[in-house]
Amino acid sequence: MNTYVKISAIAVTTLIGSFIGFQKSNTEINTTQYETVIFATVLSSDELSSVEEKETASHFFAEAILGWTLAPDFKNQLNFGISSRKQERGNIIFEFTSLSEKTAEVKTEKFITTLNYKLSQYNTSAKTQFKLLLDTPITTEKSPNKSFWTMGGGIAGFFFGLFATELFIFLRRKEK
Repeated sequence: MNTYVKISAIAVTTLIGSFIGFQKSNTEINTTQYETVIFATVLSSDELSSVEEKETASHFFAEAILGWTLAPDFKNQLNFGISSRKQERGNIIFEFTSLSEKTAEVKTEKFITTLNYKLSQYNTSAKTQFKLLLDTPITTEKSPNKSFWTMGGGIAGFFFGLFATELFIFLRRKEK
């Protein structure tokens, strides 16, 4: 088989794969999502502790709050998934996605209410004085990445074309 024919066959399958990936991204992956980010700082307001003790307590209590967000009971109360990570010492970032801005507002309110209730419960039970300083939630619109699907289709088409041409060459050699 001529080298130019091989290259042409692979190029055509790559283009067809890219086109299929682009079409798939336009038809099925067209939902815009809204990502909400909430930044929180854990504070210890124990009047008997030094500044270092308060900072250390806040640091470790931030990890306890991260544990709360992973607990099945907490997730069941929310009825939606949330990811959380510790940025540094007593700072936590909470993130979740929604299908509309209105749903994002409802989820934000539910999350803050549930988190404050859990914190109040903890403070009462453990006789502590932790507080959460929550920044204003930020909700941004996230559109799907169509170029990812187009490139993925192109890569799949390339490898399919490579496989098909090599299979064709192999089968022709077998016949001889």
